[in-house]
Amino acid sequence: MKASIYCSGLSYQSRPNAVIPDDRYQLPRLALARLNQAFLPDYSLLFLTDSLLVDRRTYDELVRGLIPLNGNVVLALKELHDVGLVELVDFEPIYDAVQEQVMEDLARDLAAFKSWEKAVAASIDNWFTYDAAVQGNLRPQIQQIRQAPKKAKLDYSDLASNYLHDLAGRIQMVKFFAEDALPRENPNVEVLPDTELMMNHLNEHLRSLRYSLALARQRQAGLHDWTDAAPYYQRALATAPAPALFELPLPELALWHPDKVVAALTSKAATDLRALVNATLFQGEAWNAKDATKCLSAIAKLDHGIPGVRRVTAHRQDHAAKNNRAKQTEKTFDWWFISDALGGRPVVG
Repeated sequence: MKASIYCSGLSYQSRPNAVIPDDRYQLPRLALARLNQAFLPDYSLLFLTDSLLVDRRTYDELVRGLIPLNGNVVLALKELHDVGLVELVDFEPIYDAVQEQVMEDLARDLAAFKSWEKAVAASIDNWFTYDAAVQGNLRPQIQQIRQAPKKAKLDYSDLASNYLHDLAGRIQMVKFFAEDALPRENPNVEVLPDTELMMNHLNEHLRSLRYSLALARQRQAGLHDWTDAAPYYQRALATAPAPALFELPLPELALWHPDKVVAALTSKAATDLRALVNATLFQGEAWNAKDATKCLSAIAKLDHGIPGVRRVTAHRQDHAAKNNRAKQTEKTFDWWFISDALGGRPVVG
């Protein structure tokens, strides 16, 4: 079975001719944990998978320059596609095919909205942790760039400042939601939670979650998302948290050297690492942390400009599914990667 991660990369927001609902394209959200990371989909996860599934229309608009991104970021994504590490998929017909089931699942989720309160609270905690880490990481770098006597050819200071501003606004919205929509821990507070606000929040997040799960199952692919979404997936997929199969600090390569990105992702060490992941996910073998560390150390040596690492945890939830053709029950599973983009850790090895 092919190990893939779906990634729409960019949403269809603010596109005047778009007729596709935005919520289908908003996950996984993009992150800017470091100045040179820019807004490339999480290519570092290609160390663990055979390919990255990208929406064809999104990719075409990136290559044609219709989506404003740094040219080297687009070049890196294009080169990854040219060497077979990015698979283009038409998401729209897949979403249309699963829409009815998604709406049924969503209706069932919203009917039991109070059961989602713990997941929402955990997600909000992850948001605040992410915000504190990004603010602490980016602000000193922005100040250093602005005070430098010679400006670098690629000046990310304005991009990073805008991101921090937008992130601060998002965190403020999360704070208001936490105060207004969730039950109070203090029983003396008489203000009741805002049920409508809670329903709107869940509708936004769970709609994207259900589309994401449906697409992953349709493509028989793993699912990637950020840490703030993890509680929703654990609540949606199981009554108990899915077991973690392994955790890895993946190196993040310097995006202004697309040739080094491709060299690392097509290296023998990366191929060996993918084999370890496949054996663990699909063949039930124990995770070989020692061999994985050797692979990561070899990959890190290919690019001395690595600014940090992204910590990724793989989860798998086993369940029984009825095989109608054979009229028997077989063991299947859903698996996904949770990426902790908080940055600033040393590279393995």
